[in-house]
Amino acid sequence: MVFAIFVFFVVLVFNCQFPIFISCIHTNNMKELIILICTLTFAHCAFATGQSGDIIYINGEEWHLLGKPIDDKEKLSKNLAEALPKNVLVITSNWSRYTAYWSVANERLQLDSIICQLYNEEAREAYTHRIPINDMQRIFKKYYEGSTIVASWLSGNIRAAKGDVLLYEHMGFRRNHEYEQILTIKNGRLTKQQSFRNHIVSKGFIPDSLPDPKKIFKLDIESDPDFAELDKVFFHVDHVRLDSLGNMLDCNVKAEMWNDRYKLIIKKYCEKVKTILLKMHPWQTYFINGEYVLKYKHGFGFMYRLRDKKK
Repeated sequence: MVFAIFVFFVVLVFNCQFPIFISCIHTNNMKELIILICTLTFAHCAFATGQSGDIIYINGEEWHLLGKPIDDKEKLSKNLAEALPKNVLVITSNWSRYTAYWSVANERLQLDSIICQLYNEEAREAYTHRIPINDMQRIFKKYYEGSTIVASWLSGNIRAAKGDVLLYEHMGFRRNHEYEQILTIKNGRLTKQQSFRNHIVSKGFIPDSLPDPKKIFKLDIESDPDFAELDKVFFHVDHVRLDSLGNMLDCNVKAEMWNDRYKLIIKKYCEKVKTILLKMHPWQTYFINGEYVLKYKHGFGFMYRLRDKKK
């Protein structure tokens, strides 16, 4: 129970909703408090789970759309959610509960249809349900051009993928496939289209399979009197730049320290870690959408244990 409360507070702070929580307590509004807890919990779960995405047709070929363009418009997302039948299935890989089908035609991003999975309690089985045309017309009324729904609310890049998964993180749409296209959209119009064949460039060191950090880095922090009270230090590495040969050209290293005093004196050790990382060769390197990246594009971390925990 205590752990559950702790997790909730972490989610609360992560979502920057602590003032609302306090407000609910002060006003003794338990209903709002329960709604807040449920909303934040589900939001955090969605953030921390790989999602299935939509489907898009490009030049007649089916691709996985790694994103949910409808959810970019809060009002559309809300209206669509309200239109879904009550017996719609909810699965952790598709928290939005629907799958939209799109196509690129006449340099426009068009919404063709939306389906969801419903559950028949009597038959104890799921079946596919297509959102009726009258609901589509009501929800997307502002975005019709003739008989076509154009995603004119959308501006930015969307990513379409097919083939084997090369990189995967269990969070949202953080994965990369063998073949990807990046489509640049402005007010629903296609302004740029880039195609990539992603692949492994070189094999070598993998961040989550490194040997014992004390053997690699040999920092000797444990003999530093300034760190006498610590039993471990957690280092985080990000902004990594690689070349096609698996050389690490640059990176940023920082240590997660709770005390400001430690933050200042740990910097010299961060520099040592960086120096050693840049000398290690080769790193397992991937060519992903025009860039050379590690297995974990957003960075990686490791624990450097100074001594056994004090009992």
